[in-house]
Amino acid sequence: MRVAILLESFQPEYWGGRETRWNRLLPVLTQHHQITVFADFSRVSPTNAFPDCESVQYIDIGPLPPMYKVSGNRSLKHALLFSTRTLFNLNRDFDIVLCDQTPIISIPLLRFKSLLSRFELVVVWHEIWDLQTWFRYSKYLGLFGYLLEFFAVLMSSNIVVPSKRVQVSLNRKKFYSCSKIIPNGVDRVAPFRDPNTFQSPSPILNLLYVGRIIKHKNCQTLIKIMEKANYLGKNWHLTIVGGGPDLNELKSSATRLGLSHRISFLANVSSPELEKIYSHSKVFVFPSEREGFGISVSEALSRDIPVVIYDYKSNASIDLLSNENWGVKLADLSVEKWVAAIEHTSSMKSKSISNEFLLTQESWGEVGEKFVSYLSQFSSPVSLKFRSQD
Repeated sequence: MRVAILLESFQPEYWGGRETRWNRLLPVLTQHHQITVFADFSRVSPTNAFPDCESVQYIDIGPLPPMYKVSGNRSLKHALLFSTRTLFNLNRDFDIVLCDQTPIISIPLLRFKSLLSRFELVVVWHEIWDLQTWFRYSKYLGLFGYLLEFFAVLMSSNIVVPSKRVQVSLNRKKFYSCSKIIPNGVDRVAPFRDPNTFQSPSPILNLLYVGRIIKHKNCQTLIKIMEKANYLGKNWHLTIVGGGPDLNELKSSATRLGLSHRISFLANVSSPELEKIYSHSKVFVFPSEREGFGISVSEALSRDIPVVIYDYKSNASIDLLSNENWGVKLADLSVEKWVAAIEHTSSMKSKSISNEFLLTQESWGEVGEKFVSYLSQFSSPVSLKFRSQD
């Protein structure tokens, strides 16, 4: 079948969970379907973002303005340009158009076009916001966002979600079950261990955070934790891997508090480099309040690293922590509680975490085959004609 994939966030895998998902799924999808990706290639070339997808066709809709404003909120200009340019370029006969939930404004437009062009629209909803979240995001304008999201959900006829928690939130808005859970996968490989780590054990407790530096991830809490640990004389070091609109503010806070020697900021980290960072980390800290799945938490657990995470209703990563021996869930962001939890978690026996955790998860290959199976239900005369011509 001919499948168009619309990627608003077109970046290499290290950029975030959504990028990791598409980077792993695209090679599987290309084995079964003819894939065309619509995205802005002005910042990252397709070969750099998806090196294992040589057969994919790419249509450039860039350049687009930055996705985030200085405030850290999403850019309406970016959303409007992305939506209009993808609609303008969707002039081929596709069987399926597959897109993420963002920008939300594009979903009703794509739905109307699908009725005219007779393609199936499949929307991956990574998360659903409640009214409180929308209000905190943009105050009274959040009501407009909440209503637009509600309308976009109603217009999404074929929905894929990464977790049961997102499905439950979705059903509250759509009033009936209509979504397919296709989770994120894990790498079934032995955790990388640097032999030097065992020859010379470090007296430093290495903490790690991997993810976007953005408001709802609560990365400022990490700075406060390190400030408290430094005050208490603890020999801790935190590595923050990721980029985002709040990165410069976070770096300024660390410098102002005299924590530059305690906190390292890394961005654009390659997969081999990230493996080495994981291998030297003792505790994974994740104060995010909103996750549709939590790929970085999954990565940590699959590498024998216990986690300390924020137990918040919209954080689906807490469901990954199904064993109390894999880490600690905290109901609030109290610095004192996080420091104590990190201390406790660092003493956990972690060598068996990955073996136990992987038994509860699916590999990326299995997840990819699930996606292929889901899309196969939309086989149409157009796709049959395409296959007969090959």
